[in-house]
Amino acid sequence: MKCKPVRELEQLIPKFNKLIEKYKRNWNLTVAFVDIDGNIVAGDVSECSNFSKRDECASARRRAIIESLRWGEPSMLLCPQGNIMWAMPVMNNSIELGGIVVEQVNISSSETDVEILSPGDIRRAASELQMLAEEANLTNASYLELKRNAAQRESERAEAIHEFKDQRLRSIRDIYLVEEPVLMAAIKRGDRYTAREILNRVLVGIYYYGRERQPLLKSFVLELIVTMSRSAVE
Repeated sequence: MKCKPVRELEQLIPKFNKLIEKYKRNWNLTVAFVDIDGNIVAGDVSECSNFSKRDECASARRRAIIESLRWGEPSMLLCPQGNIMWAMPVMNNSIELGGIVVEQVNISSSETDVEILSPGDIRRAASELQMLAEEANLTNASYLELKRNAAQRESERAEAIHEFKDQRLRSIRDIYLVEEPVLMAAIKRGDRYTAREILNRVLVGIYYYGRERQPLLKSFVLELIVTMSRSAVE
């Protein structure tokens, strides 16, 4: 007897087939509908002819799905045959059922029987797969957006740490005096992107220097909040 996720996945095959029809109008690529372990359920991808590598191929498809779940968008990976693949998770609400995997894509100019695409084409093809999967409701667009936002915040935090270390400021007061005027100016003109960048740097510095001095940390954060609120009102 088939388990519930497998039955749900098989019920989605008609939606997947429609997605392939649309996808192939622009991209002559092989697309697989796979279960949670990376095994092919439907699609136009043949199982690896090398039986010893079938488990490796399934594992690579699984990794591609995990990466797309992690970042909220398709990520490029190499399959065991040396070709590029990317994937979108197939989901029922927040439950992962399997994935849609594009594979057998080559970026070299060597003579092969796989599709050759430029890096720019690959990015566009991956973005279109995401768009079609979301339109067909085969994946959870809201969940993936949360993942993308979280990844972006982490990237901004890492960049802020790097910039903070480069500045070589020696105290919380130094950080505040340098960054406070430009932060308040960005808030007053409604420039959220710049304000967020500066705020990341300020908070990284405050917590770095104040982590052992909780009262000092609290006073600077409160001062920052009050000043930001006044600037926003203005």
